[in-house]
Amino acid sequence: MNQELELLLHLASRRGISHGEVYQVTTQSQPIFFEGNRLKQLESSQSIGTALRLWQNNRPGLAVAYGNIEPELLVDRAISLSQLNEPETIELAPPRQAIHHLVGASLAVKDLIELGKSAIARLREEYPELICSVELESERETTTLINSQGLYCYSNQAGLSYYIGAELVRGEDFLGVYDGEYSRDKLESDVTQKLSY
Repeated sequence: MNQELELLLHLASRRGISHGEVYQVTTQSQPIFFEGNRLKQLESSQSIGTALRLWQNNRPGLAVAYGNIEPELLVDRAISLSQLNEPETIELAPPRQAIHHLVGASLAVKDLIELGKSAIARLREEYPELICSVELESERETTTLINSQGLYCYSNQAGLSYYIGAELVRGEDFLGVYDGEYSRDKLESDVTQKLSY
């Protein structure tokens, strides 16, 4: 179990909070960009969002943080906000575990680059004058939900996406064809077959 999330519930408990839950989503993505038929940019990004919900005297308080969190500050904010709300019936999921390990496909950066090159090459075999732009991305998302009743839910999912544009200019005539897709499965056949017009 995620110790950082458990710490939030522990700190809240030390402040007299008997009910609380923590929700966290972590996303990692690696987009690859081609412009003018050439590789232009590689990126890598990661984001983390954490939400703490608790009840003080049956009054709900919610605090949200992005990136690295300061546990005590997050607990303080949630408790402060609870003082502004009316009491409500506390409804939390009962204790259980639900763990879903990696679902979906992912690709390494070098494979994304090769996929982009291959898609451009196949399109330009038919029409050498084409100017192509491609964006490919491999993304992974981890979601965790715990509560003070003993609930622990964890999910790890991956997905692939692409966007491709092919433009042809002849004199004053211009033709642009664009396509994109998001999938939890492999994209190789989709990209190379669907875009080879």
